[in-house]
Amino acid sequence: MSTRRPPVAPVALVPAVVTLADVLAVVGQADLPPRRRQDLASAVRTAARAIGREPSLVRAESHLLRRRLAEVAPAAHGLSRQRWHNVRSLLNAAVALLRPAAPGRHRRPFSPEWKALWDRLGSRRLKTALSYFCHFASDTGVDPASVDEAVMERFAAYVATGLLKAPDEALREARRGWNRACREIPDWPGRPLAVPPARTDLFTLPWSAFPASLYTDVRAWLDRLAGLDPFDEKGPARPLRPITLALREYQLRRFASALVHQGRDPTSLQRLADLVELEAFKAGLRYFLERWRERRLKKECLQEERPHEKPPHHIAETAGMLKAVARHWVEVPPKQLAAIAVSVRRLNASNPGMTETNRDRLRALNNPEKVRALLNLPRKLLDLAGCTRQPWRAALLAQDALAIELLLMAPLRISNLVGLDIERHLDRRSGALHLVIRGYEVKNGDPLDYPLPLESTALLDRYLKDFRKRLAPKGSTALFPGRDGSSKDRHSFGQRISRTVRTHTGLEVHPHLFRHIGAKLFLDANPGGYEVVRRVLGHRSMQTTRDFYTGLESPAAVRHFDRTILGLRTDGGP
Repeated sequence: MSTRRPPVAPVALVPAVVTLADVLAVVGQADLPPRRRQDLASAVRTAARAIGREPSLVRAESHLLRRRLAEVAPAAHGLSRQRWHNVRSLLNAAVALLRPAAPGRHRRPFSPEWKALWDRLGSRRLKTALSYFCHFASDTGVDPASVDEAVMERFAAYVATGLLKAPDEALREARRGWNRACREIPDWPGRPLAVPPARTDLFTLPWSAFPASLYTDVRAWLDRLAGLDPFDEKGPARPLRPITLALREYQLRRFASALVHQGRDPTSLQRLADLVELEAFKAGLRYFLERWRERRLKKECLQEERPHEKPPHHIAETAGMLKAVARHWVEVPPKQLAAIAVSVRRLNASNPGMTETNRDRLRALNNPEKVRALLNLPRKLLDLAGCTRQPWRAALLAQDALAIELLLMAPLRISNLVGLDIERHLDRRSGALHLVIRGYEVKNGDPLDYPLPLESTALLDRYLKDFRKRLAPKGSTALFPGRDGSSKDRHSFGQRISRTVRTHTGLEVHPHLFRHIGAKLFLDANPGGYEVVRRVLGHRSMQTTRDFYTGLESPAAVRHFDRTILGLRTDGGP
C-alpha cells in the first residue's frame, strides 16, 4: 500500500509577507529537540549573513529565496561547499515549519510499487535523474501506471515550494529520465512525456527562413565593411575585424527575425532596404523594447526590489548599425535618414558610457576587503594549485591565477588575452618581461606594450615551468592552450574566469570588467587621472575615457572631503 508524506502543519499563522525573521520566530516556538532547534536557527542566520541582509529584510518565499541563495559564493564567506549544502538543507527545513516546502532530500522509504521500479533502474545516471520524482510519487500515492502530464504538473508545483538550486532543470531531467526508462526497460509502466526546451525565449530565425536575396545583400554589405575591395571609394577607412563582422551579421538576422515576430511576411524582406524602411525600422526596435519590458516585469515578480533600469545597450547599438546601413549602403533620402537618426539619438541618450549593471558591480569594490580579496586572488589560486593532487586540476588553477594576474596588471581585452602566444607576445629582450601586441591584433589598431612587474613575471614563469605542460600538446605555443593546442575559446575561458572570481571573492566580474576595475582603483587613488587610464587602456580619445569613468572617483573624493570636515570638527574648526 502506498505511503503518503503527511503535510507539515505550521505552528503559527503565516503573515502576508514572510521573512527569515518570521522563520526564526517559528523555529524558536517549535516543539523540537534543543540541538535541532539550534541547528535550524544557525542555518537561517548564516544564510542571512551570506545574503548580506538582516533576517527581517530577506523574504522567505521560495522563488525569491532561491535567487538570493544562487547569488552567494560560499568560499567568499568562509563556508565550505559541504557546510553550504547543509545550510541550504537546514534552511529549507526551517522554512517548512512555517509553510509546506519540498525537502532537499527525501528520507521516507519507497512504497512497494515504487521500490520495485527503483530496483529495475540500472544506471546511476538514470537513478539520479528520477530519484526526486520517484520519491515524490511514492510519498503522494501516485500509481506508476498513471504517470502523465497532470502528474508532472503536480510535481512541478511541488518542486517550486522548495529550495532546489535549479528546479526547471530538475523537472527536465525527470522527464528525460522517465522517457529513457520507457525506452530501455521492458514493461516500464506509463508513457513517454514531453520534454520542454531549456530556453523558450529564443526567437532569432536562420537565414534560410528569408529570401536568398536578403542574405546576398547582407554579405555584400559585410564584404564592403571587411575592405575586400581596396578600391571601393565608399568602403570604410579601416576594415572591420572578423569578430565585429560576425556581430553585424547576427544583428541583421536578429532584426529581420524581430520584424517577422511583429507580423511581417519573411518573403517581403528581399533586401536591406526593406529593413531600414522607416516603419520597419520602428517596428523592429519596438519588438526589442517590448520584449525587454516583459522580461523586466517578470524579473520584478521574482524579487522584492528592483532599481530603475534603462533599455539595454544592444538595442541602441542595433539602431546605430541600421542607421549606418541606411546611410552608407541603401542611401535612403535625407528626410528618412533624419527620422532614423532621431530614434538613434533617443535610444543612445539613455546609455552614455558604462552600463548601470557594470557600475553596480564596481560599487562592490568600495569595500576594501573585497578589493584585497580580488588583488590577492592570483596568489591564492597558485597556492591552491601547488597543494592540489590532481595534476590537471592544479594546472587549471594555475592557469586561472595567471589569467587574473594579467587582467589586473595588463588590462587586456579577452580576445587579446586568450590569443597570447609565448613566441609572438612575450618579449624579454630588454631584461624585463613585456607583453607586446601588434596593432593589427587590437580592436582600435593601436599596439599595446605592457611591462610586467617582477611578481607577475614570477607567476608567469612558474606557470610555464610547472603547469602549462600538463595542458598543452606538443608543439603548441599558446599561453592558454585548448585541448587541440590552439588558444582557448574566449567565451568559455571568460566564463571560467568569472566563475573562479565569484567562487573565491563573491564578486560578479566578467573579463572585460577588469579594465573598468583597474580604472576605478587608479582613479580612487588619483582622482582626475584620466590620461594615465587612457594610455593604459589604449583609448584613442580622451572623451571615451571620460564618458566611461567620470564619477568613478567620486566615492574616494567624498571620503577625502568627509575626512577634511571631520578633522576640522575635531580640531575645533579652521
